[in-house]
Amino acid sequence: MVCPGPCQGRPAMSPALRLLCGGLSGAFGVALAAYAAHGRLSPEAARLLGRAADMALWHAPLLLFLGLWGRGGAATLAALAALFGVILFSGSVAALGFGLIARTPLAPLGGTLCILAWLLTAYAGWRG
Repeated sequence: MVCPGPCQGRPAMSPALRLLCGGLSGAFGVALAAYAAHGRLSPEAARLLGRAADMALWHAPLLLFLGLWGRGGAATLAALAALFGVILFSGSVAALGFGLIARTPLAPLGGTLCILAWLLTAYAGWRG
């Protein structure tokens, strides 16, 4: 899968960018988990931030794996799905935990994208 427009001909998500996103997802997850554990939060806010941290942390290794070994269109789509899934799920659940929003209509879409990322990873492995 290649980028249209100004980045024509280059991969839509390079291995280096996948590694960067995996590292940032891991850092975001650790920061959220630390704040959930040590911040002065209500039990509900701490639970929500912990859930957001979990999702970011569970998908950081997937992005790292796809950056190191993932090749082809399915791996690129898997990385994009994982990245946007974590942003939508963890971002909206964290925003809810911080009291920035009242509900999380984007979390189900983010979760669905994360599931799709794992399925695309399995497909990429099956295709060899």
